[in-house]
Amino acid sequence: MSPERQHGHGHGHAHGHSRGLVDRSILRSRAGIRAVILSLAVLGVTAAVQAVIFVLSDNIALLADLIHNIGDALTAVPLGIAFALRSARAEGYAGLAVVVTIFVSACVAAHEAIMRLINPHPPGHLVALGLAGAAGFLGNYIAAMIRSRAGKRHSRNHAA
Repeated sequence: MSPERQHGHGHGHAHGHSRGLVDRSILRSRAGIRAVILSLAVLGVTAAVQAVIFVLSDNIALLADLIHNIGDALTAVPLGIAFALRSARAEGYAGLAVVVTIFVSACVAAHEAIMRLINPHPPGHLVALGLAGAAGFLGNYIAAMIRSRAGKRHSRNHAA
């Protein structure tokens, strides 16, 4: 029996199943949009802190983490659009945009790493770099918690 028949309606998709990008429980919800916006803000602040420290230190490892965090922050944009459109098709396009963003940020980080291998500089400002790493960890952790809690909260509210 098809999933739409098991649920008693035939609009062509199963409920409660993840497409791999975002837990279905927060798709098309206002709480999902709020979680995406809040995580974007957290990752934006994280990237800004790291950008200031990068400008002061010129450390390639920090640049790679900064690029990663900017990429993470930017993935919230297509996710927010998909939530706002309330569309499974938009979710698919958002997934593609996330993959492209991650690929581009990896290419930029790889280019910068190769350039630094060609023109090496000894690391300096080690305390500042440690603080930047801690900020990156904390920002990513908080953003992940925001998204996870939104999904769990929505699941509990719609379990009945």
